[in-house]
Amino acid sequence: AIGTVDAEYQEEAETKTMSCTMDSYELYEYKSDNFTESYNTPEGYQKIAFHVSCTNVSKTDIYISPMDVKLTADDYPVEKANLKTGVFEKAVQGKASYPAITGNSIKSDEKIQGYVGYLVPKDAKTLKFSIKEITITLDNPAYEE
Repeated sequence: AIGTVDAEYQEEAETKTMSCTMDSYELYEYKSDNFTESYNTPEGYQKIAFHVSCTNVSKTDIYISPMDVKLTADDYPVEKANLKTGVFEKAVQGKASYPAITGNSIKSDEKIQGYVGYLVPKDAKTLKFSIKEITITLDNPAYEE
């Protein structure tokens, strides 16, 4: 891809169109006795919410689709923790009342921020979060040998 940029955790990554930073994360748990399969974290995994902020540095609107945002753990795709129910993302976003990052257009000079939640395997050492042509690499905060 043209203009792909790699950055580390808490480091700003900037392309011709966008500037992004992943500045924090939180380990997250939501349990349910009635809907265990949908809500409870499977053995060997941890729910993590990553806080990301992005600014459109171009002169035109940028549309971010759900396909533009992904996480890999040791080069394997990781599924969103809200895949089955939507509760995870809403609960974390609701806490800070941020809008969803995906499905929105960012206007020129506009800054958006929000949480993206994933179900991360605890035995993966390295996580790579991608949004459009930006990739941010960090050590897995849930890592266990």
